[in-house]
Amino acid sequence: MKKTLLYLLFLFTSFNFYAQISIVSPIIHCNGDTLFDFTIRKNEIIGDLNPAETTLSYHLSEYDATNNANAIPNPTSFVSTVDSKNIYVRIYNKGNITLKFFRLNINFNLAVDVTIRYSACYTPILFLNATGGSPSYRYSIDGIKYQKENSFEVKAGTYTIYTLDNNECTASATVVVQDITIPPLQAMTVNTMLRCNGDTNAEIMSFVSGGTPPYSCFVEEKMDARVSVYENRYTIHNMPAGRYRVVIKDAMGCAVMNPIEIQEPKALTATAVITDQTITVNATGGTNQYTYAISPTLNNSSTNNTFTDLVPNTYEIIVRDSNYCWVNIVSLTITPPAPLVEGKKAITLNLTAGQTLADINIPVTGIKWYSNATSPSGKTKRLNEAFLPLSTVLVDNTTYYASQTINNIESKERLAVTVKLNTLSNPDFVLGNFKYHPNPVKNVLSIENASVIDEVTLFSVTGKVILDKKINSLHSDLDLSHVATGIYFLKVKSEGREKTIKIVKE
Repeated sequence: MKKTLLYLLFLFTSFNFYAQISIVSPIIHCNGDTLFDFTIRKNEIIGDLNPAETTLSYHLSEYDATNNANAIPNPTSFVSTVDSKNIYVRIYNKGNITLKFFRLNINFNLAVDVTIRYSACYTPILFLNATGGSPSYRYSIDGIKYQKENSFEVKAGTYTIYTLDNNECTASATVVVQDITIPPLQAMTVNTMLRCNGDTNAEIMSFVSGGTPPYSCFVEEKMDARVSVYENRYTIHNMPAGRYRVVIKDAMGCAVMNPIEIQEPKALTATAVITDQTITVNATGGTNQYTYAISPTLNNSSTNNTFTDLVPNTYEIIVRDSNYCWVNIVSLTITPPAPLVEGKKAITLNLTAGQTLADINIPVTGIKWYSNATSPSGKTKRLNEAFLPLSTVLVDNTTYYASQTINNIESKERLAVTVKLNTLSNPDFVLGNFKYHPNPVKNVLSIENASVIDEVTLFSVTGKVILDKKINSLHSDLDLSHVATGIYFLKVKSEGREKTIKIVKE
């Protein structure tokens, strides 16, 4: 009976042993440290168990730990030379047996290498790079001060570089930094001149030597400028006038800056003076040695700046300087002179009452008649001034003004023609007592005659009837307040006779 109970107890104890195996934190050593003490994980292994009631044994396999075979005799000084090994722990506590395991790791592969670069014009910089071990890494060049950044600015010499991984393992290497001697970076910069004011086609050329190729070239004030390169010459294209700073950099970051100024000639300008049939041109700016050309032969230039005996027309003049820069003056108008009669600008004609402007013979073509010596607006294009129709009836002792038009250009000056109707005395004799006032008139024009005034008609200078009124009286007051300002003609009829007078309406 006792044997049976012991057998059942053994079976029950064995059943408690087959719990799921769990893992404990690894023990990690750095390269070269092969002696391990397993007992540093004792507290983590037994957890809440009473150390006095717990026995631990260490094994190289799960099988040995399960069967309590081949326990490691020296758990405080176990030697391992492989980079990774599992250790299994048999835990016995009050008849209960459980298994745990942990890993032994050696950081065999931790290493550090270096890349040497030069910047800030040949200052050596060490760039350290760690591999293996357990990231993350820190770096040092004296083994004392470590940093996360992997770059160190140094001088020429021999250095031992270090890396420290996450397990506090270190690796080191030796590097020699050479003292390099390179000819200093130099650049000679020149530029071309602009031919004409406002041009944008100047070029800047920099000839580079020394330093470490390849080079780069740019203009600080115009970073988008197009740059071409041929051998060691850098050409910056399409530059306008101005002051610039040209920067040349080499592969090591060395830089030289050359200030340069692109100049341009003063702007070429020209003015023209018209005197009668002559145009005189005055040019300034640009470059000297001006030439001049006038339409219609603009390709025919000469150094003569005066053009004479020009027929009335509209001209264009082009001025060129010695750099072939040019400026043009357009709409230069030579106006015709006033039409002349026997070389005179003013004449008096004796004509018969009832005759019109069509009866005045001026020996030129393109005649227009006006009531004013010049345009009231003072404009050359008399768009707002109406000319008198040829049907305009002539008024005694009145001056009419004639212009002439040549090549669609009308003269500014006018021929003055004063009309005398002294050969017809009967109408004046019959209306010899005809009176009118005021003249000029603002509102009311008073008229009177020794004989009955039958009717009056007021005409504009173009012949348009403004007022037509029956009078049948010796006196009448004509209301002209509604009449626009200008010159008018008043025709008076009395006893079958007529008289026309000039009225100025204010």
